[in-house]
Amino acid sequence: MFQVLKIEEKQTKKGESYLRVQTNKGWASCFDEGCFPVLYEAEGSEKEVNLELEQNGDFLNIVSGTKKRK
Repeated sequence: MFQVLKIEEKQTKKGESYLRVQTNKGWASCFDEGCFPVLYEAEGSEKEVNLELEQNGDFLNIVSGTKKRK
């Protein structure tokens, strides 16, 4: 669980939308569109979201736990 401090909307080079999210545990990316509403709802509040942070090389990704990015 973590807090969402700030969200930036981004696009991959292939044009896919994702979110760059500043959390209380550092910056992370989220490609799982099913997580977007949860992140937006918690943005700027002290509410913690029940999502997972997954280390992928040098990157930190937000995943729902049920859907991992390929």
